[in-house]
Amino acid sequence: PAQAMILADQAAFNSADRSFTDVLPGAAAAVSFDPDETTTVELALALNSRAPSLVERYLWTPLNASAGLADGRTYLGNLDLDPETSFKAGIGFEKRGKCWNAELTPFYQSVNDYIQGMPLARLDASGNPVLQYQNIDRAELYGFELAGAYDISSEFSIDSSISYVRGKNKDSGGDLYRIAPLRGMVDLAYRHETWESHLEWVWADSQNHVSDLQGESPSPGYGILNLRIAKMFFKTLRLEAG
Repeated sequence: PAQAMILADQAAFNSADRSFTDVLPGAAAAVSFDPDETTTVELALALNSRAPSLVERYLWTPLNASAGLADGRTYLGNLDLDPETSFKAGIGFEKRGKCWNAELTPFYQSVNDYIQGMPLARLDASGNPVLQYQNIDRAELYGFELAGAYDISSEFSIDSSISYVRGKNKDSGGDLYRIAPLRGMVDLAYRHETWESHLEWVWADSQNHVSDLQGESPSPGYGILNLRIAKMFFKTLRLEAG
């Protein structure tokens, strides 16, 4: 039966029209102003388009090819896919001090014809529904990025960042697939003459906003502590260990 289905997939693909011309409009505009010497505000608007990838459009029979998701699921392409078109708006606030700076950027993005794998009645070898790439009418993503730096002294400094994204499937009301959770980084750096070192903590919160359509499981949070030491020799050679 499996071989018969593959042969049917092959025949359907070979007899279909596989030539496409995608029209992908794009535009961007930004305006910024400085209320005072230490503050900058920027508003940005963008219209972007994305054509379906080769995997999304031309994967002619269900395979473990997931366009980079590497999630163990089995995917099927779709010759009827339309390009994605998205509108994104963001506003940035930057504040600078004598030995510090901070920047906050909230954003909102609406995507028409969002492409994602949708379950079919057809099952793969593991008994899971095959996921075929399809367009959903609209998806939205929103969140923020926050970054800052502080010079403790001439030798010590701290850099940090935190970001958050929430993705919603406006067709089903559920969450989008494979959206990163709240995450961030803190880096304590030391620089003295030809020496440099970094003690860095990278972390991510648990993710419970997962896609029911893809059977996505919640994931726990984690933290990673990195230590890097570097030294410059003769102004041209840098050695680093971590």
